[in-house]
Amino acid sequence: MLFKELEGLESIGADNALYMDDRATYQHFHLSADRQKEKTMKKKLVVLASAVLICVIQPSMAEEKIALDKGKHHHHQGMPTVDKRISLNLAPAMKQHQLANMRNHLDAVRRIIEAVSTDQFEAASQIASEDLGLTTRMEGMCNSFENESFKELALTFHKSGDELAAVLKSGNAQKSLQALNETMTFCVNCHATYRQ
Repeated sequence: MLFKELEGLESIGADNALYMDDRATYQHFHLSADRQKEKTMKKKLVVLASAVLICVIQPSMAEEKIALDKGKHHHHQGMPTVDKRISLNLAPAMKQHQLANMRNHLDAVRRIIEAVSTDQFEAASQIASEDLGLTTRMEGMCNSFENESFKELALTFHKSGDELAAVLKSGNAQKSLQALNETMTFCVNCHATYRQ
């Protein structure tokens, strides 16, 4: 009798093991799908971070030109010898102020990426609005420039920061990355066209 009861327990154990295997497979599949989504998002963030680096590299081109003009730097193959971007002819104090603003914008993009990577869309939206958006202070700053084309590009950039803030509030990562890309495109275009 005891033997038959043990056989019955063995069969229950086998059924339970099959159930546990199916459940583990189900969990593994869903965890794998979640991991795949996470990997895709991380890849997108890496691409976005690369775009941010472009903004860091572009301002240094003016410094490269100064170094080339002073003969302090060796010419590298493929490096432009003359900076053909349009000069804004800023006074030294204004130049430093503008560079500080751009560093703040760059850090805002970094903080937005960080917030989006942890699903903190509301925080990312606030950063976009306060640090990239067209605040009264930024509008006054943009309107102080004499170059009309630069002024228009700067105002459009800050308006895109407000649009980015609105999209981030939706919590949609893909649309948020697209909006951030659009904002970053204004950065790249500006640095490719203008210099201090």
